[in-house]
Amino acid sequence: MVFGDPNHFAILIEYLPQWSEVQGSFKNGLFHFCIDGRMYPDSARVATLGGDISCLSNGNALVLPITSEDIFNMGKKEAFFFLLGTMLPERVDPEIEVSDDFVTSYQYQASTYNLEDDCCYVFAVSFKDMIRILGAKLSTLSGDGDIGYHWIDINDPHISDVILKKEIVKDIVDSTINFYSSL
Repeated sequence: MVFGDPNHFAILIEYLPQWSEVQGSFKNGLFHFCIDGRMYPDSARVATLGGDISCLSNGNALVLPITSEDIFNMGKKEAFFFLLGTMLPERVDPEIEVSDDFVTSYQYQASTYNLEDDCCYVFAVSFKDMIRILGAKLSTLSGDGDIGYHWIDINDPHISDVILKKEIVKDIVDSTINFYSSL
């Protein structure tokens, strides 16, 4: 099921019983964000739907966005990497020495387990009645079963960026949660 408009912002969620080991246990399936026509993650992955739904709680920036006119009005690359730096400064600059007193901030985090397990990060920030959603895939998995797998950073990741009314995003999130609850 797709909630929202994939050309702007949507959540794709689908329960796949054949991906669930034991009936009555975890519900596995597909869980993706679509931002400005791009899908995160960009390929099918087994998602534990309950985990991703739990990420859409009051701590998620899509549910309770933080207001910042300055960040809202930044260029998309500057805004994305600023927000990433509040959570994972070493992803912004691998050479940086993060101080022991650095406090990780998740207040702008909108991504869920399934997205971040594939190195896709999504952030949201608001201003007035609008919410800005920014997302990017930062690394790709390379290798095979014989030599092993490793992550390779994407040098210049594409940053998806969309601005919508808060009420539209709220409806998408609420519809997704309600759909999961009905499974």
